[in-house]
Amino acid sequence: MLNVNIVYNPYFVETSIEVNGKAVEAGTPLWQLCQHERLQNWIDKFFPLLKEEYREKKFAFKFRGMVQDSEDFKDALNQFCNVQSDVQATVDVDSKGLKTDRMTSLKELFESGKRDDAPFAELFNSQEMQAAFDRAVDPTFEANVIATMSSGKSTVVNSLLGMDLMPAKNEACTATIARITDDDHAQNFMAQRFNSEDEPISEFVKIDNETLTKWNDDPATSRIEIVGNIPTVDETPDCRMVFVDTPGPNNSRNEDHKRATYEAIQSKPLSMVLYVLNSTQLSTNDDQQLLNKVCEVMHEGGRKAQDRFVFIANKIDAFDPASGESVTKALKNVRDYLAGFGIEHPLVIPASAYLAKLLRKKKGGYELTRKERGDLQTLVDLFVEEPEMNMLNHVKDRISYDCHRRLEKRLAAAKSNEEKAEILSGIPIIEELLNDFLQKHALPAKLKDAVDSLEKVMMAAKIAEKKEEQLAKGQADRTELLDRIKAFNEDKKRIEQGEKFREEVRGLKYKESISTRNKVNAINAKKEKLCKDIAEELQGDDDVKPNEARRITRMALSRCRDMDADVIVSLETALQEEQMEVLKGLRGKYQAFVEKELKKSFPADSAAAELQSCVMQMPSVEEMIASNQTTKRVCVGSHEVSTSKWYKPWTWGSSKTVRDYENVDVVDVEAIAAELCDSVRKATMTHIDEFRAQAANVLEEAKKQVLAVMDEIDNKVKAIQKDLEAANKDKSKLDAQLADCRKQIEWINSFKKDLAEILSV
Repeated sequence: MLNVNIVYNPYFVETSIEVNGKAVEAGTPLWQLCQHERLQNWIDKFFPLLKEEYREKKFAFKFRGMVQDSEDFKDALNQFCNVQSDVQATVDVDSKGLKTDRMTSLKELFESGKRDDAPFAELFNSQEMQAAFDRAVDPTFEANVIATMSSGKSTVVNSLLGMDLMPAKNEACTATIARITDDDHAQNFMAQRFNSEDEPISEFVKIDNETLTKWNDDPATSRIEIVGNIPTVDETPDCRMVFVDTPGPNNSRNEDHKRATYEAIQSKPLSMVLYVLNSTQLSTNDDQQLLNKVCEVMHEGGRKAQDRFVFIANKIDAFDPASGESVTKALKNVRDYLAGFGIEHPLVIPASAYLAKLLRKKKGGYELTRKERGDLQTLVDLFVEEPEMNMLNHVKDRISYDCHRRLEKRLAAAKSNEEKAEILSGIPIIEELLNDFLQKHALPAKLKDAVDSLEKVMMAAKIAEKKEEQLAKGQADRTELLDRIKAFNEDKKRIEQGEKFREEVRGLKYKESISTRNKVNAINAKKEKLCKDIAEELQGDDDVKPNEARRITRMALSRCRDMDADVIVSLETALQEEQMEVLKGLRGKYQAFVEKELKKSFPADSAAAELQSCVMQMPSVEEMIASNQTTKRVCVGSHEVSTSKWYKPWTWGSSKTVRDYENVDVVDVEAIAAELCDSVRKATMTHIDEFRAQAANVLEEAKKQVLAVMDEIDNKVKAIQKDLEAANKDKSKLDAQLADCRKQIEWINSFKKDLAEILSV
């Protein structure tokens, strides 16, 4: 039997593995699999690789980590054992829940570094580090609500709010983007609306359903920012929940809305997507484009993507088990429907948003109509008395054990049928899943980013440590060290090589990465498939009546616009990845250059080489990107919008896509299809060309940034030499520098200890 001990820390993204009491060797496939990767990214590959490497079929696992990660560990192990019938495995878990004060403690620790008597106060108080830290600990957490017509999306949002705030009609009614930010201290819901240019077109005022309906119906309104106390959500220093209500794919008022929907799906990995489906009416054309995109993102994203997407099978209250209508069958239909889009093992939560909304309205003191009072009593009886309407039973094998346990505990503690019915309605399941995602993915990622923002302090402390080692040596050793560093700094050949390297950086030309090339190829393939589909659908329809022509054209046009929104968001994401790759490449080139020069100038592993290497260490790519990031505040709360837009908005020419059909008897829709496909191809090519131009600009900006950092490093190297010269000439200055270094080392050791305690598992 193989004894395997695993410790996983999601905050530092560190994994240690011992097999039969011996640490897995660095460089082995098993070690490489887990290095600096989140558990959810590697756990499904871990067990097959372990079996292959050790040729063993019996395992005893011990896992230490957070509760949510241990659930994923056990789930992956069970799946592996189900597939590998010859494998026997036991697992012993030592797991902890999330310490709710981690973020608060980290903020306090950061503030301690800003005090006047702290040795790195200048760094902690710098605008750059403060901005990076603030971005990392920003508590905003988005849950994006997406749906098609008549799915009950507004009712879902209102059930989460506990009141009838968002407009709800029988037809698709959300024409704007509404962001609803939780503020537990708010006395009322307040809101402000913005136009398509992101300019405010109202004051920040008290809001109600009637005003929101007027704003929503006004074509001038593009986005509404709402702030108020959401009673079902507890605001903490770690989390400030924001529900984002988006228009349906065929009800977007402008192209920005479509892009916002695709950004929610594709570009915000630390947000959740609540995809609302009408469980009584599936297979709408509106779903097709969006669900294809969801499938693509879920296939690429692994377990984290699986956790991000929650499919809400709404209107479950429409089923009557007494009449032979089965909720179990309805849920199977939903899963089969999603499987038709390639979405495997979707997390489908059955829900009656209507029931939850009525119960919460009553609890909140809002008046119910006569119809609502009658519906409420009927639905409470149905959900409490009919076992088939227990939504917890339908999901117990599809949500984590811990999540299900919490809900069952709440159900057991319920003191009335109305309290029971609220839990059984399914909406509380969704709220628990939001909390699970927050603890499993969002908060650990934010804490990791916050730790990474301290990199400059850690680098400065490392320099102080190496410097102290050398200053503490005798005069002869210090003199030798100084001579070597002076020789290195003044070496004409080395200076020439440095300038040559700078010229090499300046002369670099943009070359598309393999990953970007693959994305562009995928975009072109999707474009051609869309054109082929449109051409086939309209093939042979030379003469169509005007009303039918309008309907067909609008459907095709909507698909083209969806494609365009998808292309823009995909290329925006690719541009961000390209920036990362470019900086990684330049940083790698520089560090290789430094290593080569140090090897030529210093003996291997010499004290001088170590000190010089620390001083000449370039900041991480993440820090360089963060230092260049600029945002502007656009509304209350913590939502920020980038000031830069690289794409050229594409508006479909009315002369090409909308014709005056009233004056003709028949329309040649084949010709329309040809024009649409031509527009799709031209627009996609324009976006790709613009992307490539901007990617080349990214390289130019990265080159400037790297060259500026090199100049900063040169200044640090000179400063170290100057300090060593002063210390070698004057004992009082030597003693002062030693005291400073030791103070810095003592402080950073204490800081690291406190940091490790905050982020321990």
